[in-house]
Parts: sequence; C-alpha cells; structure tokens
Amino acid sequence: MIASETAKEILESGNAFQYLYETWKLLHFGDEFVGKVLIMTIPQALIKDSKGIHVCVIGTSGTGKSNCQDTALLLLPENKKFDGIVTPQALFYSDKFIKKNSIVSIDDIVWGDELGVNVKRITGKFPNAVSKISVSSGEGTHEKCPPGLIFWVSCVEFQADEQIRDRFIIVETDNSYEHVEEVINTLKKQDAKNCKSVRDLQKEIDICKNIIQMICEQDYDVEIPFAEQIVGDFASTRAYKMFSDIIKSFAVFRYPIRRDLDSGRLIATEQDFYDAVELYNSIGGISRDKLSSSEKNVINAIRDLGGAATYTEIGQHIGIEYQVVRNILLGRDPKNPQKNNGLLAKCNGKLVIDGYPKKVRIVSDMVGIQKITLNTSKSISGELATT
Repeated sequence: MIASETAKEILESGNAFQYLYETWKLLHFGDEFVGKVLIMTIPQALIKDSKGIHVCVIGTSGTGKSNCQDTALLLLPENKKFDGIVTPQALFYSDKFIKKNSIVSIDDIVWGDELGVNVKRITGKFPNAVSKISVSSGEGTHEKCPPGLIFWVSCVEFQADEQIRDRFIIVETDNSYEHVEEVINTLKKQDAKNCKSVRDLQKEIDICKNIIQMICEQDYDVEIPFAEQIVGDFASTRAYKMFSDIIKSFAVFRYPIRRDLDSGRLIATEQDFYDAVELYNSIGGISRDKLSSSEKNVINAIRDLGGAATYTEIGQHIGIEYQVVRNILLGRDPKNPQKNNGLLAKCNGKLVIDGYPKKVRIVSDMVGIQKITLNTSKSISGELATT
C-alpha cells in the first residue's frame, strides 16, 4: 500500500497524532513530551481564531535540543518547514523560501538581538503577515513576512520578556545523568547497526509527511461544545487560550471523524479534552513565569533553607557555582535592565533580595496546581499544573 493510502487510513481511524508521535519516538530517545508539544503545534496556523502556539526547547548543551526539533522536522513535507540559518531581516524577504503556515526552526535564539525582536513582533501578530518598511538606494520598500508562521526555537535558558513568554510553550530536555547514559547506549546501538536508522524508517516518515500534507490542505473551524463548562483557575487569559488551542489541535488531527456535515465545523470531543489535559500537565501548565528546572531548583533550595538564602547557600544546596546562581536569578545581562529576564524578573515581586548579608527571600508562593474540570453530569475532570 502506498504512503498516501496508509496516511488516509490512519487519519480516518483518528490515530494520526499517535502515529506521528510514535514515529518521532523511534527517531529520538527520551524527551517524550517535547515531541508531543512540537507535533501538537503543526496545525495551529490552520485553526480559525488560533492565537498561535510556538515552542521553545531549553536545556544545557548536548542534551538534544536541536535533535528534538530536527527529528520532528523530518516528519514534515518540504513545503511546510524551513530549517536553516535565519538572519535578522530574512523573515521579511523570504516568501520564496518560507511559505505561509510553515514551521520555522531556529537554533540558539538570542531574544535580545534583532532576530529575537523580529520573532517577537511576528508571533504577536499571528496569524497575519507583519509588514516592514525600509530604505534601499534612497527609496522606501515595503516587505512582508509570510503569515501563519509557527516557530520552534531552542536556547539554553528562556530568559525572555513577558510578551514572548505569553506566546511560547517552554519544554525542557532531560539533562539527568541517567538520561545521558541511555542516549549514549542508544548511539552505541546505532553504530553497531542494532537499531533502526532514518533510512530504515523511511516508509514511516513518508506516511507522516502524507498525513501532515493532507491535514494542511484546508483550514479548520473548531467548536468546543463544552467550552463554557470548563472550570479552571488559569494563570491568565492567554493560558486559557493556549489550552483551548491545544484541544482544537487534537480535534484537527482527527478531522475526518470530527467533521459535522451540517455546519462544516470540527466538533471537539471529551477525548480531545483529556489529551489536552495530559499534555498540559506534562509541560507543567502554562504560566507567565515559565520556569525551567534550574529555576525551580533555586526556588526549592530557598524553600528548603527556610525561605531566605544567599547566593552561596543556594549554590551549595543545589551543587552549582555562585555565578550560575547569579545568572539564574538576575539573567545573563544584569547590567542591562531592558534585557534582564532572570528569575527575579519572572517572579515579579514574589522573590526579593534584602537584608545583610543579602538574601533571596520568597514573599509569596509560586508553585501550585490548578484544577480543571468539565462541569458535566459525568464529572469529567483533570488536574492542570501551573509551574
């Protein structure tokens, strides 16, 4: 059976998302929910009223940030992705190379530089094209970026301002010793030809490309009939909108069995809701703080030390250097307040530095659990994590 026929059967069975994810897992070891989040964002530009969900993969060097994205990109048709070096102004002159509603993958983004600022502007206007007027040879030129771009980016720490944090889901690669050992063992198996390679999985990859191509042939108006019954203490309106867009993504992956013939809409079901809750929980919820594991470790260390601690005490408790603690708290450019998006800025008054010797003190708690329920007779519920 040819790849397109198999892809159609998988779509009609409602298992498209799972097939894409299982294929991704065959190509990348671990970081399961990173793969799920990347795949979930693929149809976002096709959903009516979507505010767009973009992904930032964070983690220390050598933990597989780029490979997570590269593996997901393998599953995309060529006309739905751009994976290359992007210069700061290239996004406004790239309609021949980057098509509308595409995935744009950027490694090691720096939010404070010109490219980071342009990505911020473009995601803020999603799904519309963003215009730029410049001067060339003494004459004004008007350029536009393609509309509906979804960004997959990577960086070591997500030290970006609140507006950017509102537009990205932050996922983190596993940097534990055990995970690294397992990855090394997998690489050894690959070298010994004892596991499947990209070449061995070409059939599965072609099926994935066909699935995505079929999904991308149309736009989707998704109805969540139980939306007014969703009860949850969301961190912000943007958090709720991201959650509802996740529900809509799962419905799109099942579009052949979600289509309402009378209205033409896709009708999301409880299955889409449950899948959204599971994914939402796996990434620790969607809050403006967007705390990484290293930032959470600092907060937990302060808590363990009685609610207030010096940089040195925090570092000794966690087992990291003083300067690393300082970078986490103040950002990597503490002399420039405009670029300071470290933990203190993210927590916005929930952490303060005072006393002598100066200590970082917790003023109010930042880590909790949101409960979300569907107010139905079936008492459907799930717990959503915040940070």
